[in-house]
Formats: sequence, C-alpha cells, structure tokens
Amino acid sequence: MLAQLIAVAPMLVIACAITLGMLLIAITRSQRLIHAFSAISLLIAAVITILLLSNSSVQVTPLVNVTSFGLYAQLLILVSALMTTLLSYQFLLHQIEVHDEYYLLILLAVLGAMLLVVSDHFAAIFLGFELLSISLVGLVGYCREARLSVETGFKYLVLSAVASSIMLLGIAFIYGDTGTLTRGVT
Repeated sequence: MLAQLIAVAPMLVIACAITLGMLLIAITRSQRLIHAFSAISLLIAAVITILLLSNSSVQVTPLVNVTSFGLYAQLLILVSALMTTLLSYQFLLHQIEVHDEYYLLILLAVLGAMLLVVSDHFAAIFLGFELLSISLVGLVGYCREARLSVETGFKYLVLSAVASSIMLLGIAFIYGDTGTLTRGVT
C-alpha cells in the first residue's frame, strides 16, 4: 500500500495543488501568489519524480502501472509545465484581468498528461485524455482579447469531442474483440 502511494506521489502533489489552488483563489485573488504556488507545486512534484526514477515498476491499481519510462515522461511533462508557468507570468502581468485560473488550467492539463503516461487500462487512458483535452480547450481560448481566440477554443472543443467519440468507438471495438480493457493484451 505504501509503495503504491509513493509511486503516485507526483500525481497526488499535483491533485492537491489543484484543490489548494482553488481555495487560494477563493481566499485571495493574487496572481503573484497563485503563480508562486503553482511553480512550487510543479517543482516539488518534479523532485519527487526524480527521486522515484530508480524504483522498479509498481502496479498501483489495475488502471495505473508506474514504470521508469512513465516516470521519465512525467518528469518531462512537469519540467515543460514549470517552464510554461515561469515564462507566461510576464505575459499575463501585462493583461487587464487577474489570471489566476490560467495556472489551474495548466495544473489540470499536467495531471491529465501524467495520468495518460502511466495508464494501463483504457478507462484510465480515457480519463487522462479527457482531463488533458478539456483543460487545453480552456487554455486555447484563454486570451479573449485576441481576435480569433474564442473561435479557436470552440473549434478545439468540437475537435476534442469528435476525437473522444472516435477513441471510445475504438475502445469498444477492442473490448468486443478481446473482452478486456487492459492495454497490452493481444
């Protein structure tokens, strides 16, 4: 049980950061505070992931299998999100509105991507894919002042819905042929 919790610790850190970030935004609307909180959360998750790289494969649930390859992919996702968070702060300072929810959308996308790379079951793949794509819809249409931002966000939403439908149809075909939703079964 402890080994399984340790294996998913980076994802738990990000999930807790999302929850605490929402509470932080409800208490105080400070872009600097939520930016620092998000960056520190991503950094903590990256450090935990680096510490876990030497561990062997851990089957957390039938849905999630944490391997060293999955941890490397999670580290890449976390470092990319940290760089995005740090680089976007200056851009968002020059906007009229306070942009605290931007950092929550990034954390949600990170959590979805992290779940996606350690999934061992089509149900977990679908959940990770949906969490990633829904938060990306918000990020694509985020700068409402831009001329085509809302249109782009709506088009990405339609594309995401079509892709999800086709993916579910493919999963149904695989289940109908193999009788299981676990990946890797031939």
